[in-house]
Formats: sequence, C-alpha cells, structure tokens
Amino acid sequence: MPKTTKSGKPIEDELPSPVQRSSTRAQETFAKTYDSAMEQYDDEGRGGPTRRHTPR
Repeated sequence: MPKTTKSGKPIEDELPSPVQRSSTRAQETFAKTYDSAMEQYDDEGRGGPTRRHTPR
C-alpha cells in the first residue's frame, strides 16, 4: 500500500509508529523512499527492507 498521497504527502496512518513520531521531513523521506522501493521492485518482500532504516 502506498505511503504517500498523489500530491506526495505522507499518509500518517500508513507509516510505522516510530516514523509517525518523527519530524515531517523524516516522514516524507520515509514515505517517498518506501513507495519508490515498492515501485521499483513491485514486491513487498524485496522492497520491504526499506523499513529497517526508519529513524529512531
């Protein structure tokens, strides 16, 4: 499921809780990176490792 809207804004309910508590810029960066990985790999199993790099 995409993490950004068509306008590029992050969908807060779709973000992992650590990212939800992060700054707006961190949320935008995570969401765009995640969506890009999903688009590139077209598979959550291969695009999913993006989630390991969430800010803490």
